[in-house]
Amino acid sequence: MQSSIWNGQFSEITPWDDEISMNYHLAQWINQKESTKTFRLFLDRKLRASKRVLDIGTGGGAALSYLASRFPEVEFTGLEPNHSLVTLANEESSKKGLTNLTFSPGNFATLESQNDHFDGVISLNTLSYIEECFQPLNNIISHLKPSWIGIHSLFYDGGISARIEIFEHKRQRKTFYNTYSLDEIDNFCISLGYKLTSVQPFQMPFPLSKPENKDVMGTYTQTVVGEDDHLHLQFSGPILMSHYFLIIEPLN
Repeated sequence: MQSSIWNGQFSEITPWDDEISMNYHLAQWINQKESTKTFRLFLDRKLRASKRVLDIGTGGGAALSYLASRFPEVEFTGLEPNHSLVTLANEESSKKGLTNLTFSPGNFATLESQNDHFDGVISLNTLSYIEECFQPLNNIISHLKPSWIGIHSLFYDGGISARIEIFEHKRQRKTFYNTYSLDEIDNFCISLGYKLTSVQPFQMPFPLSKPENKDVMGTYTQTVVGEDDHLHLQFSGPILMSHYFLIIEPLN
């Protein structure tokens, strides 16, 4: 049975460059994510005041291309460990003719080799898909010392963190999601001379239908109606996605 390998902790996570994953990244060049549009508004003042910005875990590059097109005076650099996604990002960005955008291989562990100064560092929907977030944050602060850090990921407003392991049976794909405690993030940043200065939860502004293929993780919403308003709670497969936007800045 296919489900027979679904037991215990994962010893190996499926790579992110299979056909479905690559099509997912390519589709974002056609229809930009609503979360990226809102993240841009969240960071508007920081981006307008910056000259150089680094994106770590840039994926297929669509989100960074969106930012580069709206802030042409800012020089953006995207780092991505998956070489197939770096190739995709470079190919698609060249079609856009953007001159303030570059992509290259790299990740949170290679920041020590970054010789350039960056005013800001961003990470969009990446931290929840790596083993833990504290060493990456330490590397950003210790090696780059940016004026600000902007993060979009899964967080909980309290002192609880969680890890959920995913197995898509028909696809034979293993992945996981980490949801991090905002309290612990703030405490850790304070220990490094930084702090959380802005926190904003993200909610989808409109409903999204459940994907036709229910055997693959994909975004959709379930609407909760209250007395005066309603919320479109965002899910991926069976998981409620608690998206937040953060800004982290030096204490002084």
